[in-house]
Amino acid sequence: MEHLGRIKSLAQIMSITEAKETIRNDDAGRFGWGMAALVIAEAVDGGEHVPSICEDILICLSRGEFAASIAVCVLYNQTGRPWPTELFTGSRDPEEWRRYLETHGTGNPFNS
Repeated sequence: MEHLGRIKSLAQIMSITEAKETIRNDDAGRFGWGMAALVIAEAVDGGEHVPSICEDILICLSRGEFAASIAVCVLYNQTGRPWPTELFTGSRDPEEWRRYLETHGTGNPFNS
């Protein structure tokens, strides 16, 4: 795994365009969805707000497991929504997050 030490960005492995396609691909599998979620999260963290990036994060929630965990972290961090007091109990329901984003849209970095 020595070659991984030279990677400065996940975008060197998968582009944001590839990540957006992968997260929508029902056949990509857990590893593909997880990698895509990480690339999308890195783009958000880097300030890249392409028009559908919020939708991409919400799609990650429906992919379960690792991709959903990444999405939960991004959503709570980007929206400022208070984290639940119990560890790993953050909402993973895409529809619940859509409702939250609609009702808390002002000042929401995803709602631009």
